[in-house]
Amino acid sequence: MFCASCGNQIPDGSANCPFCGAQQAPAQPTYQQPVYQQPTYQQPPAYQQAKIPGRGFGIAGMVCGIIGLILSFFCMIGVGAIMSTYGRYLDTSGLFGEVFAYAILSILALVFGVAARNKGYRTGVAMAGIVLGVIGLALSLISVFMLIV
Repeated sequence: MFCASCGNQIPDGSANCPFCGAQQAPAQPTYQQPVYQQPTYQQPPAYQQAKIPGRGFGIAGMVCGIIGLILSFFCMIGVGAIMSTYGRYLDTSGLFGEVFAYAILSILALVFGVAARNKGYRTGVAMAGIVLGVIGLALSLISVFMLIV
C-alpha cells in the first residue's frame, strides 16, 4: 500500500503514514465483476461399430443356409411328387440341375459358416449357417437319390 500524501510505501492496513503522518483512508475492498467465459462444448465422438472379423461370412452363411434349406426341402417334396406320379416315364435331366443349384447354396452356407468360425466369429449365426448348410445338402442328396432310383 502507498501513502496518498507522500507516495511512500507503507504497511497494509496502516491508519497513518509513518513518514509524513497523514491519515490514510481505510482500504476499500475492490470488487471486480467476474469475467464471463463462454462454455465450450465438445461434440461426443461419433459412435463407430467395431469391426468384427468374420461377421459378414457368418451372416452370408446363415442366409445361404436358410435359402438352400427351404429350396432343397421344396425340391425334395416336388421330386417325390413327380416321381410318384410319373415314375420312370419322365425325363429327369432338368431336375438334376435344379437339385444341384440348391445343393450349391447349401455348400456355400457351409463354406461361409466355417470361414466365419475360423476368423473368430464364434456366434450362433455362423453355427446356424453350418447346420443349415448340412441339412440342405442332405435334402439335396436325398432328392438326387430319389431321381436315380
